Amino acid sequence: DDKQILTDWNTQMIDTSDIHIKHFPEYMQVKIEGTYYCSEFFKLVDVITQAAIDNQHKFMLVDINSISRTMSITDKYFFGTTAAKEWAGKITIAIVADADNFLESVMVNRGTIASVHSSRKDAARWLKLLINA
Repeated sequence: DDKQILTDWNTQMIDTSDIHIKHFPEYMQVKIEGTYYCSEFFKLVDVITQAAIDNQHKFMLVDINSISRTMSITDKYFFGTTAAKEWAGKITIAIVADADNFLESVMVNRGTIASVHSSRKDAARWLKLLINA
């Protein structure tokens, strides 16, 4: 039954022990580990967004390189659109992920100030440039 599937999807719990958050004065750093699928990205973005709101962060570095399953184009699209709905106009985000620019394009095309980098060092450098601008 489609209604039950939607209900299960919307009430799905995720294991937050795989989400590591550090707060710095200028930004919030998030490292995501474990295995996630499209249906879990909504809850994942909710957890990250709530942490940013609770700590009044407008800048965020999110490392998704440690997700144990390679993100497909569909995964990147769902993560990007979900994140953009929450973060566009509110949070500037540097993402550490593979060098594929698809995720960045999805988010930027939906109004999010975002940049994807292959290393945490490069992502932090980009984010700090914007923080100090």
